[in-house]
Amino acid sequence: LNDSQHITLNNSQHITLNDSQHITLNDSQHITLNDSQHITLNDSQHITPNDSQHITPNDSQHITLNDSQHIALNDSQHITLNDSQHITLNDS
Repeated sequence: LNDSQHITLNNSQHITLNDSQHITLNDSQHITLNDSQHITLNDSQHITPNDSQHITPNDSQHITLNDSQHIALNDSQHITLNDSQHITLNDS
């Protein structure tokens, strides 16, 4: 996506990425999910935000990572969890 472009999904719409596909966000770009929307990553997919990007899920949203998936945060990045949110890590 270029700087002024965006993707807006309605409630029944989704994005499915195959193993070799990815989403790359520039510094001013973001993904906003509504309450019923989610991102599901397959084993070889990952999300890597840049320094000014962040991931903030709402109360009913979750991020589920499989064994080979990761989230890489740089120094100024953070994950903010509300009271009902959690992160579940598997052994690897």
